[in-house]
Amino acid sequence: MNVKKIIEKLSYRTKGYESKAVNEVLQRSEEFVPLLIEILDEVIKDPLSYCNQSCYYGDYYALMLLGHLKEVSAHISIVNYLNLDRDLVEIFVDDIADDQISAVLMRTCGGDFDFIRKLILNDEIYEKVRIGAIYTISFGVVAGMLKRAEAVSFYQSFLKDQLDENFSSIYDAICTGILSIHPKESMDLLKTCYKKGCFSRDFITWQEIVDVNKRDENHSLEILAGNYQNSWDDNFKNNMNFPSYEFLFGSKDSWSEW
Repeated sequence: MNVKKIIEKLSYRTKGYESKAVNEVLQRSEEFVPLLIEILDEVIKDPLSYCNQSCYYGDYYALMLLGHLKEVSAHISIVNYLNLDRDLVEIFVDDIADDQISAVLMRTCGGDFDFIRKLILNDEIYEKVRIGAIYTISFGVVAGMLKRAEAVSFYQSFLKDQLDENFSSIYDAICTGILSIHPKESMDLLKTCYKKGCFSRDFITWQEIVDVNKRDENHSLEILAGNYQNSWDDNFKNNMNFPSYEFLFGSKDSWSEW
């Protein structure tokens, strides 16, 4: 299959998962990486035109393939794509789970978390992206890319700097990040935040925070490592989600290339 045909297959959905085209990309990654980055860059230049194309899936494939390939050269384009207007990004990444956003950012950052921190601190972008970026900080610890002390310091600084702001699920995510790497240094701060109502009571109780603190730190990190491992499947197809295909095109059995 020639390059143009493969890109066309990935760009516009007419059936389910494009297994043949994806396999070609994975086998010829050096040839396709620049083209996948170009797809994201084109969407960044004119996001509205792509947003209005309901069958366009080129950016989804590009984002996920570049993450799968751990392509560090794509990191800035990925960040810029996720940094677009929140209403547009909500449409673009609707099929991607929070932890998959985390995994894509982790797998492409090359150990540099500066852009990821900027995503977290930008309250103008889509909340799901910020939450995914928050979890990336914790994933960085168990991946050996970020010192635990750096992650703790960042999370604590965020809470201290934002205590007088309007609270949202971002605070629940920050709390999750702290708990995932063990909250032993952060209990006083967490208590202050909890009393101020920073965290949703439906999300967590104070007793649950105390119980996590009673855990051995290594046990908490082992749980986090398992979550990181589960955030991305080595079989690329298992990372892709096409929830509307059965509705649009019939059962999966009818998709010739599923």
